[in-house]
Amino acid sequence: MSTAAPAARAVAIIGMGCRFPDAGHPAALWHNLLAGKQSFTEIPADRWRHERFFSTTARELDKTYVHRGAFLDQVDQFPALTFGIAPRRLAVMDPQHRLVLDAVRTALQDAGLEKAAFARRTTGTFIGISSSEYRSLLGA
Repeated sequence: MSTAAPAARAVAIIGMGCRFPDAGHPAALWHNLLAGKQSFTEIPADRWRHERFFSTTARELDKTYVHRGAFLDQVDQFPALTFGIAPRRLAVMDPQHRLVLDAVRTALQDAGLEKAAFARRTTGTFIGISSSEYRSLLGA
């Protein structure tokens, strides 16, 4: 029985996609980082009624004491038919799932693989996502 370590495999990142405030793609994110840009804005009125949840006391339950945040623009703009998603399904789909699908599409375009037939067993897609509060909102 051999105890030798398995041979290392080369990994190449060939495409990237992302959505950040003021940065809809990796080059814009990199530019903002280099420029030291802060992408915080007043809380948009279409997100929630901020005055209802605001408190000057940081420890008050179910309240916020901040006026600014980092928000994605046009999260309601999604090419559903590009992905074969019916409008009724889209209405109950978590916005983060839409963002992930769009970011993956962007990464595949960036890699030149959007329409290419490639070896699926040697290609991986790795995704990072941070929260899922939309599920709670739908259940309320």
